[in-house]
Amino acid sequence: MDITLLPSLHNLDFREWSELTNNTKNCIKFCENIGLIGFTLNEPYAQDHNNWNFGAYMYEHLMNIYDDADSAKLQELFGTKLYMSTSTTYIADQQRIFNISNENNNFQSLVNLFPIKQNEHRNYNCLDKAIRQLDFDFYNDLLPTIAKWASDHTQSKLIEPLQAHTTRTIVYTVAQARYILANAFFLNTIPGYGNIHLNHLYNSLFDVLASERIRCLIEYFRLSSQQNDNRQISIERYSYKSELPDWSKQNIPIESSKFNVFTGRMEDANEAQGFVDFANKHIHIHRIIPSATQEEVLFSCCPEAFLSILACETLEDDEIVILRGCKRFVEYTGYADTFAYQGHYHEQNPAYIQDILVMDACFSGQFTRTHIDRDLAKAWAAFYKSKDEIIVTGNWGCGVFGGDLTFKFLQQLCAAMILGDHFKRLDYSVYNDEQLASNLKNYLAKMETNKKTIADIYQMMIEYSEASELPASRRKFSDAFEQWLNSS
Repeated sequence: MDITLLPSLHNLDFREWSELTNNTKNCIKFCENIGLIGFTLNEPYAQDHNNWNFGAYMYEHLMNIYDDADSAKLQELFGTKLYMSTSTTYIADQQRIFNISNENNNFQSLVNLFPIKQNEHRNYNCLDKAIRQLDFDFYNDLLPTIAKWASDHTQSKLIEPLQAHTTRTIVYTVAQARYILANAFFLNTIPGYGNIHLNHLYNSLFDVLASERIRCLIEYFRLSSQQNDNRQISIERYSYKSELPDWSKQNIPIESSKFNVFTGRMEDANEAQGFVDFANKHIHIHRIIPSATQEEVLFSCCPEAFLSILACETLEDDEIVILRGCKRFVEYTGYADTFAYQGHYHEQNPAYIQDILVMDACFSGQFTRTHIDRDLAKAWAAFYKSKDEIIVTGNWGCGVFGGDLTFKFLQQLCAAMILGDHFKRLDYSVYNDEQLASNLKNYLAKMETNKKTIADIYQMMIEYSEASELPASRRKFSDAFEQWLNSS
């Protein structure tokens, strides 16, 4: 394969991509040939994932490596539309009728419904594997229903996408969302700002994880076929630059009663009306791949959230998104490589559906003044705009984003404390980390005893940021914070 002749990448499957980028040298050459500068390989990943796996690494994560100029080039190459000023339905063939029998169907019956160009050189191994694991007759009991939904073009709706620097809301009915997702199942969608095309799940080298995500989507369809649901789903984009609080003037004392630190999963906080999505600025990395970050797990459990991938342009530093009405259908176990579909979700409080608060933390430089202010504002805006009285969150911006556990807790604490009397509680999951739970509870008690305010905490963060220009020479933040707290 001659990498100098490739006009576009978005039609490559994983095997073709692997052939293209089968070693580090080829990857660097590839980046040079498409005009991307300063390519550097994540060394720990390279040591553990050689040869073809690195092709998958590039395919899944390249969008997060580059600055805006290079990212724009990547989006162009991957076939993603950068500017979508016109309305669209996101459906490729809006006259397509998915004709299928109500009996005697099999895997080939399903594949025959895919567009011809998608059939070439693909065996859909992960889709086949996922269906084989089901405990019901998918081909005859559910597939005809999905085909009927995808063929019901009366549910087609022109949507004006949510561009950056705007505050605006779009609304879908449950039937309209199901129509789009059913067409995605049959590979009959086109990209918006992102792409919900499922080829990357259907044909994947990471077959276990891909199959588990496919099973989640099938469970959504199965449960939808049993329900008569009149919900509305809204995608709300907020640009809040003109509303930012002055953190240095927030002389509001910390109230420990407004925080519940616990070691269970975020999903265990069944009183919470808002659920924080530890988001990528390209929501759900603007595509659906065999991966299971917190955001990806959340979207697989609440598949109607996938619509935001299409409709939302990349989040700016002063923007958040709130998804309302996206019902949770799926229960799961694990995370990342251990993620697995477990069954349908049993609602403990069916009176309401949790809002999804889409807020992206900074990817690096968390202790710089700019990023301190950025992430404080992100958390505040998501909490404030949601108007939810109880919100569940956790180690936002940590994990692969590298955030400090104590630091990100304090940022979310500050954001919650200025919401006013209507805000009742922030449930804070430190999943299975008893020591962290103990530390955070002690911090809360001591901050309240010492009458610390939001302004005090903010000033401490800034002083820590300014203490040293060289990150390597800084003390660990938790050590600096404990010293500050104990010296008060």
